[in-house]
Amino acid sequence: MRGLWLGCVVVVIPIVQSVSANAADLTLLPSTAPPVSYYFSWTGFYIGGNIGGAWAGGNITDSLTGTTLSTTGDGSFIGGGQLGYNYQINPYIVLGVEWLMDGVASNNNSNIVSIPTINDSFQTSLKSDWFTTLTGRIGFTSPEWERALFYIKGGAAWLQNQATVTDLSTGLSVGATKIDTGWVAGAGLEYAFAPNWTIWVEYDYMGFGNSTVGTMTVDPCNSGCKKQKPPTVVPPVTPPLVPPPPTFVSETFNVGNLNTQVVMLGINYKFGAPPPPPPLYTKY
Repeated sequence: MRGLWLGCVVVVIPIVQSVSANAADLTLLPSTAPPVSYYFSWTGFYIGGNIGGAWAGGNITDSLTGTTLSTTGDGSFIGGGQLGYNYQINPYIVLGVEWLMDGVASNNNSNIVSIPTINDSFQTSLKSDWFTTLTGRIGFTSPEWERALFYIKGGAAWLQNQATVTDLSTGLSVGATKIDTGWVAGAGLEYAFAPNWTIWVEYDYMGFGNSTVGTMTVDPCNSGCKKQKPPTVVPPVTPPLVPPPPTFVSETFNVGNLNTQVVMLGINYKFGAPPPPPPLYTKY
């Protein structure tokens, strides 16, 4: 009986030693075995800032002669902020809504134009102060490049403009500061460089309607018209007097073809917990 016990001990001890050695070699490594049910999530609220450049287009015309008095097209520095919300409906499509507002550091675009047909000169000024947009977005991503998002956007836009026209012969001036309503369409690329931070670059085009600067009384002859004398007739016939031509007329100045193109570079902070790390698996 003692020999049987000794035999069992001899057999069991090597087995226990082998199991202990294998258990010591267990290592938890990041899973690289495709597929895994993990991808970066774009869902959540975000807030951020941006800088860039804007190129405004538009002109001021007068209703009396149809002459274009001023055109814009100079570049301006812009800066502001944005906030929005994204919802990723699947690994490939991201829907969102965004509100953006930027200030415009533009000059007055002052211009002096002479109109020979009425022998007069006008000085005009047209500048933008700020713009804001409210847009919907649709983005495209993929599990292979889940931290990159290409998107297109569209919606409503508002632009505040200041326009003035001064008659240099009389010193009269009209002006208006108005908020024009229009539309915006654009596209951009966004990249998540950290769990809660993204950077993006975007191009937008905004179009607006026409507006009126104001109406002033101008002298189409610049006080240089000669009054017509009544013709000489033989009495007793009394001819009617020929009235002199009008010296002053009303003229309306309009702003038309308003549009703005912008290129922006921005950064966003996305609220919410960062995505979970990839799953682990056990390797022997």
